[in-house]
Amino acid sequence: MNGRAMRIFLIVFIMLFFVGWVSASITFDVDGRWETSYDCADWNTYGDPLDCDGLSKCGGWTCSGLYEQITSAANNPNGTGGKGQRHWVGDGTNSNSGGIAVEFSHPQKELWVRWYMRYEDGFSWDPLQYDKILYFHSGSTSLIPEFVLGDQFALIAQSTSDYYQARCYDCGWPRVYPSNISDGCWHFFEIHVGMDTNQLDGVAQFWLDGVLLINESDVDWSDGNLSSMEGWTNFGIGSNQNSPDNGRCMAVDFDDVVVYNQTPPNLDAFGNAFIGPVNNNG
Repeated sequence: MNGRAMRIFLIVFIMLFFVGWVSASITFDVDGRWETSYDCADWNTYGDPLDCDGLSKCGGWTCSGLYEQITSAANNPNGTGGKGQRHWVGDGTNSNSGGIAVEFSHPQKELWVRWYMRYEDGFSWDPLQYDKILYFHSGSTSLIPEFVLGDQFALIAQSTSDYYQARCYDCGWPRVYPSNISDGCWHFFEIHVGMDTNQLDGVAQFWLDGVLLINESDVDWSDGNLSSMEGWTNFGIGSNQNSPDNGRCMAVDFDDVVVYNQTPPNLDAFGNAFIGPVNNNG
């Protein structure tokens, strides 16, 4: 696929990602917290209503007939509730079951987001080019936490002049799964992002299992776009990737998702405010 065709494909993919996005918004409590452990009715058909903690449907396609799910099979046993979100991922480029959306009632300029995630035992890549995990939208730009280029993790600024705004090396897939093949274990991920004011003052922090691996305070998330600078309006849980090598659709599970739009009460080992693990235990 040549460069022009790839650009057209990405534009169409992004447009389709938001087709079927059903409007619903989450509610933050007085401490600025929202959370879901997916402790709701089972859901596995895109045509069915989604009634779970203010979550919305997005991306109405399948991975070889497999839809996004809320199911006990995706539950983090060390978390809260008894279910989780199952995101199906196929081989090649951008073969997946869509995702689930979190919609804000108004744009958010600063967010802390923590989630637990596991890849099905035996999941592998050929090789890993990118795996876009969450997908935040603001104005004309997007912020995407992703595994990228084998051993990196990045918070990218899509549709800006500098795609890789914040990233670390030797902190990606091999750090999570040292054999380069998933052992099926759960890990917790957290990001803290603050929108810039067109002065290279945006914030990007990333923790993996409680260890701070990205810590930037000179990020340009908006690329000067005034609409983007108003803040992030929504994000998807589960997105697209390139290139799994498993011979079938395999599961990527999410659970115990927490979002703060105010400073969370916990501190990491170096005194940075963060959400931390479930019950703030290891």
